[in-house]
Amino acid sequence: GRQEESEDGLQAFIEAHSEFWAYQIAEVYAWRNETDQAFSWFEAALQYRDPGFRYLLNDPALVNLYDDPRWEPFLNKVGLLEAWQAMPGKLKGPAQ
Repeated sequence: GRQEESEDGLQAFIEAHSEFWAYQIAEVYAWRNETDQAFSWFEAALQYRDPGFRYLLNDPALVNLYDDPRWEPFLNKVGLLEAWQAMPGKLKGPAQ
């Protein structure tokens, strides 16, 4: 309910930590259902070799991305699509 304060805080965090926390920035955007920004930060996280990717398949902050048409191609890009498809029970978001 404090959108402006949230956005200001996120922008300050990005300015200070984007190189080391790109995956976590993508998480925030995904949680806020701002999917374009989330996928953009995932690309940055790939460039920075962010270790956060180890949580990609079971990260509750990312459930808003599961139905996005870019989700599975991205998983394929990082070599996790087969593992994702084999998962019997995926996390579900609040709307699912």
